[in-house]
Amino acid sequence: MTSYDSVPYPSLPIRRTHPCQLAALGRLFGLDCPSPRRCRVLELGCAAGGNLLPMAADLPEARFLGIDASARQVDQGKAGIRAAGLTNIELHVQDLARFPEDSGQFDFILCHGVYSWVPPPVQDRILEIGRRHLAPHGVFYVSYNTFPGWHLRGVVRDMMRFHVRRFDDSRAKISQSRLLLDFLVKSAASGEAYRQLLRDEAAILSEQPDSYLFHEHLEDDNEPLYFYQFVERAEAAGLVYLADADFSTMVAANFGQEIAGLLENASRLVQEQYLDFLRNRTFRASLLCRAEEKLDLAIDPMRLAACDVSLEERLELPPLRLDDDSPLVCRCQGDTLTATGPLTKAALAVLNDRWPLPLAFDDLLREARAKLSAAGRTLGEEEPYRRRLAQDLLTLLTRRLLRIMVEAPRIATAAGALPRATP
Repeated sequence: MTSYDSVPYPSLPIRRTHPCQLAALGRLFGLDCPSPRRCRVLELGCAAGGNLLPMAADLPEARFLGIDASARQVDQGKAGIRAAGLTNIELHVQDLARFPEDSGQFDFILCHGVYSWVPPPVQDRILEIGRRHLAPHGVFYVSYNTFPGWHLRGVVRDMMRFHVRRFDDSRAKISQSRLLLDFLVKSAASGEAYRQLLRDEAAILSEQPDSYLFHEHLEDDNEPLYFYQFVERAEAAGLVYLADADFSTMVAANFGQEIAGLLENASRLVQEQYLDFLRNRTFRASLLCRAEEKLDLAIDPMRLAACDVSLEERLELPPLRLDDDSPLVCRCQGDTLTATGPLTKAALAVLNDRWPLPLAFDDLLREARAKLSAAGRTLGEEEPYRRRLAQDLLTLLTRRLLRIMVEAPRIATAAGALPRATP
């Protein structure tokens, strides 16, 4: 029996682990990822299958295998599989150390919320499974807690663990931890910076379920590490760093041209470590691949032409003027977005109208040109505009305003006469 049997963790979909999204990021960096439609996916630490089940419903020709040490959660997941009538997914109660060597290879391996929360020998085993069982051109997703942010957060964890050391019951530990944090926020007199640290952590934990507090702050195992340390471990295991699951965090220009200029001569790994310093980053989700893969890290925007794209959220668009070259200024995710080219303005309008549906790049280009034509604007030769649109879409991706996928699943935005919910 594990602590996850007594305090189950919510088993929910994690969008950035979806094979269609991982394949798109891999291809952006020159990795010829397999087709998500017929892929094999392994999840290490699958809980009740809340992440894998929607994928299995999205991709009926793909195969999914999840393993977890918690029998309670796996049993819940198996009940969900039966209720949904899915035949392309299996969940097993299994210790990572005993993962069968004859399990074959997988195009996508997922390990979310496990690596930092297990002892070092199990961490080594996770990377070993990735090296042995990742198929050629496959992607291995691993998330973990990071320094420098966890140097500060770890102070709160240490105080909580000290306070609850005399309690045996998990629920008592959770309630006492919340009481301690409330007491510290109200009573700490060690200066405004320290009080603000406590306030910030209290605000974060007030929005999190008890299971998060317990497994993040009260478990014996929680080992944050620096990004460069994780990369070194991956390389020692025969894997290499491909990208961050959140592409925007890799871009120094998001801190302004001055910072980007200071870091431009550093390697991309060194750049990303410095960006973690600037963000005081607490968590990462890294994508790895086999060491022998030939990557092309100089990103060509035209690689987006093979992707399906959608906006992260609907834009607050002002009245659209396509009959002149006036800039389009709008708000999205608290950011100001300015578009100047007529094709890009039209493309944004198309994506906004279609949100949250993804569009293939060429379909987006065609619909944007049609919108311009209806406004009396005619574009010349197509290829220069294709490249300009791809470049502008890449800019949106760097600012976390665009989502890219390969072979994106169909999404219904309205119920038909005989609606059918996702299982």
